[in-house]
Amino acid sequence: MQDNNRERANEINEYYLINKYKNNIKVDSVAEDKEIYEQIINEMNPSSNNSKIIDAYKFFYEKIKSSSLDKDQLFEAIKNLYVVTITLDRHHDNAQEIFETINSTGKALSKADLIRNFVLMNLNVNEQNILYDNIWLHIERILSDPLFSNNIHDKFFRHYLTLKLKKNIKQDNIYEEFKLFYDQYALQNSLTSFELAKSISKDLYNYVKIYSQIVLGKYNDEKINNIFKSLGKLELTVAYPFFMKILNKFQNNIISRDEAIEMINLSISYILRRYICKIPSNALIPVFINATKIDDKNYCTAFKAHLKLLTKDSRFPNDKEFYKMFIESDIYERQTYCRYILSMLNNWNSKNIIITDKMTIEHILPQGSLNSEWITDLGGSLERAKEIQEKYVHRIGNLTLTNYNSELSNNSFSFKLHHNKGILNTHIELNNEFFTPDMTLWNDETIQQRSKKLTSKALKIWPYPNISDNELSLYIKEKPTLSVQNVVNWNETNNNIFEYIDQKVLSIANDIKCNIQNTYITYIINKKLVVGIKFRKQGVNIYLDTSINDIEEADVEKFYDVSSKGKVIFPSQVRAYVETPSEFDSILKYIENSYNEKRKLI
Repeated sequence: MQDNNRERANEINEYYLINKYKNNIKVDSVAEDKEIYEQIINEMNPSSNNSKIIDAYKFFYEKIKSSSLDKDQLFEAIKNLYVVTITLDRHHDNAQEIFETINSTGKALSKADLIRNFVLMNLNVNEQNILYDNIWLHIERILSDPLFSNNIHDKFFRHYLTLKLKKNIKQDNIYEEFKLFYDQYALQNSLTSFELAKSISKDLYNYVKIYSQIVLGKYNDEKINNIFKSLGKLELTVAYPFFMKILNKFQNNIISRDEAIEMINLSISYILRRYICKIPSNALIPVFINATKIDDKNYCTAFKAHLKLLTKDSRFPNDKEFYKMFIESDIYERQTYCRYILSMLNNWNSKNIIITDKMTIEHILPQGSLNSEWITDLGGSLERAKEIQEKYVHRIGNLTLTNYNSELSNNSFSFKLHHNKGILNTHIELNNEFFTPDMTLWNDETIQQRSKKLTSKALKIWPYPNISDNELSLYIKEKPTLSVQNVVNWNETNNNIFEYIDQKVLSIANDIKCNIQNTYITYIINKKLVVGIKFRKQGVNIYLDTSINDIEEADVEKFYDVSSKGKVIFPSQVRAYVETPSEFDSILKYIENSYNEKRKLI
């Protein structure tokens, strides 16, 4: 452009790009892109191609190059763009509120952008630059690793807030919950605005480093890192906040390396055993949230007690239950779990770790059509062979790993065993410890034998918490028991729904207290009612001090307006009736809202 129209080029440079009187760039980019931006403006070769500034420059360059518009038309179009500058008084204007109002009319920022702006916006420019250059720039660089999946910024802040607030954080509420956390932190610490922002920023930086090392398998302790690497694509995100807490304690020498490893392994074992035993996963969130609440000098012992004392749908399956289900379950059902299980069975206690990422899962007894040799091995009739195939084909005893799945295919057992790329020649522990050259038969009996052998190994890889009765007794708390004699309308149905409600409500936050009376139960925070419960013969009435106008239209029919009926034992405006956990789940968000509103009043 400059060669063809020097005057126009100079006009553009002086109008938009360069302030010739101050000898600097007119538009100040963020530190991450500033050097690249200046190199482009000064017509230098960029020092890096890994920048969105480069991508944007190339995009507009190609668009302008292929455009039918001439330079004058383009320049006139650019002149029609407006830049609005809003000058605020830091002492009287709420910068963040103004920013949120303006931003709501355009493209929504990520939760991470909102949080960063919230932390920095009420500081002066110098303080902002200090925190951004020394902390936030590094946070953003860590979370910009191309190995991360989409929305990693929001995922991190969700896990961080779950750890800090000790309650389940919904994706849509991340920003609001962060502001709540920020306010709580400010109340607990007498700091200046800058010191407060600096303290929280440093804490975020500490945890984002830990988080990235967990997710990417790049932890700086080899033995701990091998655990995370072994998980592969098995994302145990429900445990991430707890893992972050464990590793922070380890890095600060509060717990030992062995204790950290034991707690991480027990967490994985808990999730894996429950998956094998087909226990619904909805209890996992409150279990791990409650684990972050543990505050005990014997942290590892307290965590083991926490796991062992879980009951019913939250339980840690014992060895007997796990042994039976590991043998009988369809392990192949979810291939991420299946691959992880086979890899661990192969590499456990092995000096030669085999990378199994590129290996495929092989069914020794094929899952496809059965040839005559298979029919003979499986009882002689097609009907009997199919019956055995259906029952055993996806069990652990029939599964292995191979690099040559397509070559082995549906061939006979003898072919799969002795082929030069077959079972005996893969040289992996998973095969070496059971298969021998003299084997001639593969049927339901041999599958069962191998299943039992692998299951005995699985009990060691994914153990049950090892804690003595004396140690456990220190953590057994006597819970108040409710019976027909002291609680009106108490029965077995109410017992089941109460246990579910109690777990859910207490997992919202660790400062909620349960108060049990003869005719009702309340959950309170600093003497303020979060939710009240009164038992009916077949269910539970839920009372909230929430206006019926604040109930979403889709949920209004679930509530009764009791605001005009006077005080019903405790202050309330609406009442809902539930009999099942799913009915309670549908109104849980209003209890969470009630907690947040009461928390603001403290």
